[in-house]
Amino acid sequence: MNNKKLFRGVGGIYRHNKLGKSSQTSWQLLWKPICASTEIELSNWIKDIPLKKNQPRAIFSSIQKFGKGQFGRSWYSPKGGVWVSAAIKIEGSYKKDTELYGLALALALVERIERTGVMVKIKWP
Repeated sequence: MNNKKLFRGVGGIYRHNKLGKSSQTSWQLLWKPICASTEIELSNWIKDIPLKKNQPRAIFSSIQKFGKGQFGRSWYSPKGGVWVSAAIKIEGSYKKDTELYGLALALALVERIERTGVMVKIKWP
């Protein structure tokens, strides 16, 4: 089986990173207890300080007042959630699968969090 078939789609991106085939990166994380929208905050952060290779970013919040999803749609953020927007500079052969990175990231976070005994649900935009 060639590597292109092994690492296709969300599962492929997930396996690629899990098997250590990707470069090691250090995430820049920002926690805002309350914000209008993690997506808006992330967009502003990237506008102020452009994203660089191997420096992905994520913003977390426990309360979003005016959450925004894909294409500017309103995002319902019920109490008790943790809301995340993340950005990573994608290069190489995975540029065509950019829409899948959000799900791959969510799966990785779920796996890590559930190891602590906390049950997690993903709300997809």
